[in-house]
Amino acid sequence: MINRTCHLDATEAGKCSNSGCSHLCHVVSGLASCVCKSGYMLKDDNKTCANINECLDSRKLCSQICTDTEGSFYCSCSPGYILDSDKTSCIACDPSFWGLNCTNQCQCNGHGICDPIRGCVCNSQWQGPNCNVDVNECAVKTTCPSLEVCENKVPGYTCLCPSGYEKAINQTCTDINECLNDLTNICDRNFEDCYNYNGGYTCQCKTGYIKNSFGTCQDIDECSLGMHNCQHKCVNTNGSFFCTCYNGFSVSENRINCVKDVDLAGCFGPGSINCSYDCTLDSLNTPKCFCMPGYELSSDNVTCTDIDECKSNLSCSSTAQCVNDNPFYHCTCPNGTRLDNDGRSCVACLPGTWGEGCQQSCSCTLGAMSCDPITGCRCTEGFEGPTCALNVNQCSTLNCSQYKNQVCNERDGPDFCDCKPGFTNTTGQCEDINECVLNKCSQNCTNTEGNYSCSCFDGFELVDALGTCRDIDECAMNISKCKGSCQNNEGHYRCSCRVGYKLASDGYTCSDVDECAENSSLCEHNCNNTIGHYDCFCKDGYQLASDGSSCEDVDECTTKTNNCSQNCTNILGSFNCSCYSGFLYSDDTKTCEKTMTKSETIIFQYDASSINFNNKSHESYLNLKNAISNLMDKSLRTIIKYVFQVLINDMKSGSLIVNFSVVMKNITKEEYVNSMFNAFKYIAQNSTITIGNETLSLAVLNYTIENKSYFFNATRCSVFEDIVQCTCIEVSGIAQCTKSSESTENIDLILGLAIGIPLFVIFTACIVIALFIWKKRRAPSYDNSIYSFEKDQFGGVFARSFAKKGSWGEGDYHQHAYDGLSQVSHSSSEDGMKERYAKLSKEGGASGTDQGKFSWDFMNKALEDSGKEFKIQRPTITPGYSTRL
Repeated sequence: MINRTCHLDATEAGKCSNSGCSHLCHVVSGLASCVCKSGYMLKDDNKTCANINECLDSRKLCSQICTDTEGSFYCSCSPGYILDSDKTSCIACDPSFWGLNCTNQCQCNGHGICDPIRGCVCNSQWQGPNCNVDVNECAVKTTCPSLEVCENKVPGYTCLCPSGYEKAINQTCTDINECLNDLTNICDRNFEDCYNYNGGYTCQCKTGYIKNSFGTCQDIDECSLGMHNCQHKCVNTNGSFFCTCYNGFSVSENRINCVKDVDLAGCFGPGSINCSYDCTLDSLNTPKCFCMPGYELSSDNVTCTDIDECKSNLSCSSTAQCVNDNPFYHCTCPNGTRLDNDGRSCVACLPGTWGEGCQQSCSCTLGAMSCDPITGCRCTEGFEGPTCALNVNQCSTLNCSQYKNQVCNERDGPDFCDCKPGFTNTTGQCEDINECVLNKCSQNCTNTEGNYSCSCFDGFELVDALGTCRDIDECAMNISKCKGSCQNNEGHYRCSCRVGYKLASDGYTCSDVDECAENSSLCEHNCNNTIGHYDCFCKDGYQLASDGSSCEDVDECTTKTNNCSQNCTNILGSFNCSCYSGFLYSDDTKTCEKTMTKSETIIFQYDASSINFNNKSHESYLNLKNAISNLMDKSLRTIIKYVFQVLINDMKSGSLIVNFSVVMKNITKEEYVNSMFNAFKYIAQNSTITIGNETLSLAVLNYTIENKSYFFNATRCSVFEDIVQCTCIEVSGIAQCTKSSESTENIDLILGLAIGIPLFVIFTACIVIALFIWKKRRAPSYDNSIYSFEKDQFGGVFARSFAKKGSWGEGDYHQHAYDGLSQVSHSSSEDGMKERYAKLSKEGGASGTDQGKFSWDFMNKALEDSGKEFKIQRPTITPGYSTRL
């Protein structure tokens, strides 16, 4: 066996013997120095070793509880947690365990949840350590409304309405009308009527019946009790009676009175008896007198006297008062009672009625304890009013503040003194509730007088008023000190580094390795260093290959990652878009829009005498063309958002006639007219150009839309109607056709117009043809050669005076401004005409500054020396209002 015990070298032992080290001594370079054992540090005297309190280390070596020991420490956990295998981290208890070190197991019987700190947290209907004891909610007075009855259940409770009431849709108690259903009352419908009242019902005998001592309804003998209204005699029936008459009389239509049939012998005439009321014959046909009910014959058998029924004990019951009415009587009952159906007995008021004759209805609410037959509704404590519906505030008289820890509980019904929140009455006095015993908090609980407060372990936070604690995820909240990776633990966190990093001694910092700087060939294109790693990425138009470092071209056309609307051509690292024929790029240079090209003309008032229009490459022409092109392009693009290109096709004088083409998105004629109208109006207001250092303002004279000419001041609708050929209405600055509705009700009118209009057109055409033939026969013969003029001969002379038809017969009418360069000529003597016109021009007849002073006299003067007849063909003008020339 090898001896493994180490001893201090004798030489060094001598040096350390006098060092005074409290722990260990090392000899370094011949000098003795003191060294401490693990868990200790050297004091300032460099000899004595003191314990290191690892629990104060900023790295927080324990995730929850740290306990320092001499030369060491140990970690432990709060209730609800257990130490993990690393002996420093805490993990939550398994779902069915709880308490310190998770040593307790929950048995909640399905009536709660197992909290790792508190154990069983019961549902509201259960209590006890194992949630197997029912909570008697009815022990608390305020569980149900004051007028409802609380019935405890296992588990839970139910608030019931008093007898005779039921819950309505709004959960209030309403009276049950038992009389509406034969199944909810026991009344005999043959002899009894059902009377409902709040909270119940009663069965009363029908008219003609009265309850006997057995509680059943028996017939009333109205005849013997004098309760009938018969004039002569009464015959009792079951539940009623009927009337009969004495001999010589018959019952009238009302079935009550009697009508005399004949004069009976001995009752009338000489020698007859003189009855005070009336006379009849008995069974022996002997005349005798009789009296009306309520009267009786006197001893003379002739006179009728009133019967005082009240002197008879049979008239009214002992509790009733008899009133003689002569001839009859009636019974009255004391307050709180009523006459029964027999008219002589007094019985108690029906439930829900009270007062004299029980004529008042109680209509009591649930705040009443009963309906008194004499006084009406009797209110329970806390209610008042005729129906006991008014709540009485009793708190001012209870003076609950005189009792310690009590307050007045005000509610519908009787108010009462109750313990303040946080107190309970178990001994006759309100004492503090120790909520901490009831597991009110999920972690730490501090009980106070009438209250409590919850707090959490280190590394946890309070999340609600119920005392629930939740682990603070320092990593997710980015509040940890980790410079690398962060791993959250229950109540704490730990730092770690990715591959290529090393955690520093402070427990937080990681030192990164820059792979990109160390090896420039890692990535083909670009390399990006990240914490603990690096990423390769490619230039735009390329994608990373499967090896993670090489780059390969992305074919955007086949992968459909391009934004071309039509043609796509892939190129290395990118792609190009192109459009089909008849399409052009929109502003994004990707989307292709279907186009249309329109050629129009605009005429500006401008002195173009210095412009060489014959030489299209002349600087003056190019400068003017460039300025006009900029004006037109800017204006059209400003007003019309879908303009792709504006081209100046030609310019010529008179004053300045500009023919241009606009390439734009394909739109409807109506949209085009509106857009161009807006554009020309904009140009008229913003027609400023710059040529060299000179800025000039142009005036718009007229323009064309769809090759139809209009003055600059033409209205929108007039232009719109002329081009679109419909009735125009302008809405929010946009011209549009009005919608016409056909009537299906005037069929005759429609048929008449359908037949009449064609006939009228044919008739009118015949008249026009006849007039034309007649006029042609009367017209003199002329030399047609004198009418042959070159196009635009009189463009300058006619400016702003009348419309001249271009090339006499071609196209529409145009206005040509006089610019001083136009010429008047004759086909047979062109040079002479030019000379005469130039002469007249110098005389001021039609100078460039006098354009609007043209007259036919001037025209004749210009032509009078020609020696030949000169005739101007008058333009044909379409009848009706139009802005066209």
